[in-house]
Amino acid sequence: RTGRGCHSCRYMSEILNRKDIDAVLIATGDRWHALATIYAARAGKDVYCEKPCSMTVKESQELADAVNRHGRVFQAGTQRRNVQNFQFAVHLAHSGKLGNIHTVHAGILKLKPDLARLPGEALPDPEICDWDGWLGPAPWRPYNRQYVIGRWRGHYDFHGGAGLPEWGSHTLDLCQWATGADDTVPVEYAYESDSLILGRYANGIKLVMRPSGFKEEGNWVVPGTCPVRFEGDEGWVEVGDHGTVVASSDTLLEGQPTDTLYGTNPVRHVREFLACVKSRGKPASNADVTRRGHVACHAAAIGWQLGRKKVRFDPKTETFVDDDEANRMCSRPRRA
Repeated sequence: RTGRGCHSCRYMSEILNRKDIDAVLIATGDRWHALATIYAARAGKDVYCEKPCSMTVKESQELADAVNRHGRVFQAGTQRRNVQNFQFAVHLAHSGKLGNIHTVHAGILKLKPDLARLPGEALPDPEICDWDGWLGPAPWRPYNRQYVIGRWRGHYDFHGGAGLPEWGSHTLDLCQWATGADDTVPVEYAYESDSLILGRYANGIKLVMRPSGFKEEGNWVVPGTCPVRFEGDEGWVEVGDHGTVVASSDTLLEGQPTDTLYGTNPVRHVREFLACVKSRGKPASNADVTRRGHVACHAAAIGWQLGRKKVRFDPKTETFVDDDEANRMCSRPRRA
């Protein structure tokens, strides 16, 4: 408003303690997302948080609980809920035009084990990079410049399990929405390979997680990243980030949007968040929706990381069934 540019500060508390700020955008690396959201909610701020919004099942729960307890507006950066071609595909699933939905497909990245730690380097001037603050709640490890210039992905301490939440937080979220499963998660995950996970909801609907985009191949019809496909007993529809809609028949495409944004465009999603800050309404990617979609991602990743052939999960308790080792991985210790 003033034309004076941005105010910079070292500690987020300097922003959260200000009474003239109503809402914040959390765009740190993943390790800080949930805890920063909780701090902001406690400080009475509304929150737009980039995805993935949590590192674990427990953080997903804590984030939603804090937002609801403090009555804040929350929007996850899963913007495809407000991109027209994805909305149109979900409309087809909800309208019954595809018949009874029996299978949904989510594009993910190929699952990969944790990367080895990088060698330690001399700490920089803390006025340039506060390494302790950068790590935040993550476990201590020696500084390496590659982490702070964006190469933290793939390192377990900084990234969601096996990299699955990186795109799964978008695509599993859309499958949850299309199947009316925003209040639950799959009850079973079976592992076919590093590239294929088969989930099943309590009502029998199948969730197929398979690679997409860049160098990954997954036999998708639509181009671009983050594709999803919804299949019913009377037809199917597939959509992706290039704004494309492909369906089993031309009649299903009647009424499709003609001014579709690319899936990476967050404009309408951010606009909805700002409108809800004023109205106190619930955005499309609110804390409860985000909780379930992220829990599904983390649960699927844990079974793969443990080398299981199959795991069972209870959506009501959000715990694994008869698997203590998997349940221990539902949380991580935070550094003081």
